Order: sequence, then C-alpha cells, then structure tokens
Amino acid sequence: MDAWSGEYLYSWDVRGPDVPGTGPVGISRDRRRAMEDLARALRSAGPGARGAVWAVRVDLARQAAYRYGGLVAEGAHDPASGEVTVEGPWPLDPVILGPSGDAGE
Repeated sequence: MDAWSGEYLYSWDVRGPDVPGTGPVGISRDRRRAMEDLARALRSAGPGARGAVWAVRVDLARQAAYRYGGLVAEGAHDPASGEVTVEGPWPLDPVILGPSGDAGE
C-alpha cells in the first residue's frame, strides 16, 4: 500500500536570472488559484522569470515531503512585452497579466 494522501494539491515555484536561491514557492488545494498565485509571483520576480505548477500528494511515509504527480502548468514573464502568462491544460483558460499587472490586458 502506498503511504500518500489521496487528494492532489498544487505546488508552484518560480526561478529566473534575478531570482535568488530557490525563489518564491507556494501550495494550494485549488489548481486555478495555484496558477493565479504563480502569475503574481512571476510578475514580482521580474522579466525572464519562469515557473511551474505541479500536482502533488502528501507523502505520509516521510516527514514534510510531497510526491509529484505531474506538470500542471508552466508560466513565464516575457522580457520583451512585460506580459506574464501561465498556461495549463484544458479546461482552464490561461492566466495572463499585462505589462501593468492587470488581468486580460
């Protein structure tokens, strides 16, 4: 029997040229919220930052560990346009923040 929780959570992380160390990270029970949180973190991280959202489950056999179930979405802060986009699989629409940080710009 596997020692992990049955419910998926959604873990996100940011990395990039101006992002120190591991960069911003987060976890959410809601996939859409994780995508939106990633978009906001990419905006704050600056142009050239990239990130991802992963489906994870809590590993009950190890203390403070997740088992990764697969890539859910990827995002980037475009240095040329300033736009932030996080795209995942259907049925979710992408999260797009324009250069000023407004959604759907």
